[in-house]
Amino acid sequence: MRTGSLALLVALAACGGAATEAKAPIVPPTVTLLDAGAGPRQRVQFELAPHMSERVEMTNKMYVATAFENTVLETGQRKSELPLVRVRGHVEVTDVTPDGTATIAFAADDITVDGDADPRVRQAVEAELRRSRSVQGTWRMSRSGVLTNVALEEAKGATGAGVGSVTAALATTTVAFPEADIGVGATWQVVSQPRTGGIHWTTTSTCKLLSLDNGVATVDVSVASRAGSQALFVEPKRSRRLTSGAATSSGQVIIPLKGLVPTTAMRGTSETNFQIVEDRRRIASTITIDSVLSINPLRP
Repeated sequence: MRTGSLALLVALAACGGAATEAKAPIVPPTVTLLDAGAGPRQRVQFELAPHMSERVEMTNKMYVATAFENTVLETGQRKSELPLVRVRGHVEVTDVTPDGTATIAFAADDITVDGDADPRVRQAVEAELRRSRSVQGTWRMSRSGVLTNVALEEAKGATGAGVGSVTAALATTTVAFPEADIGVGATWQVVSQPRTGGIHWTTTSTCKLLSLDNGVATVDVSVASRAGSQALFVEPKRSRRLTSGAATSSGQVIIPLKGLVPTTAMRGTSETNFQIVEDRRRIASTITIDSVLSINPLRP
């Protein structure tokens, strides 16, 4: 595989894990309250009911820069603007336990590519996404917004790009609230260990409650993630290892506490460093991605 092709595949998967990875339960995050905010204060919780359903649209726009050096000291750089990827689907509450924990089902209706881009890049992205249109799965969410038992999958043979998009949206934009009374100005941190793009990350989200009106919470979110050295793919003559990774993102999330789909706008950047072995050739590669992620409810 050429280095440019590898960079594109990594970029497509960078917003989530491979199809088989997402079947593993996500370790519940830890939520630490830093400041309870101004009064009056109240417990902020979701109120979901069985059979609630909504349609959702997620879009992701990425700009990718790659640099590499191989064992014969050849070097190269490449910048690519990927076309906007649009995922439309529907979510539904299938069950709610007595303690308010909801089981939520998701199914993608369509994944499309919009906007101008290099024709070769667009063709490669479309080819990957054609195998990723059948994303579906379930997760559980507590009344405070903590996700567990996330299980997403695609059709056999899919690359994981579709699962990756949904996994990233969940990991980046789902806000877990403290199990305490809070008011406007409250700040808290959520530490989680998601697996996205085949990579194990440690992620710290710092959240601030900007407003709470008529059952709608507006939260400012800043996310910082790091990943240590880890093997991603190993065969006798081929392997891929992450040597280091770092990512940041920030934005606002508008959360209807009696609804399923937040309104979200997040901007982020990430840098991942890889060591790739193909037969006797070794390649050191750095991939930098700038991205804009948005989530919106689709009204009838």
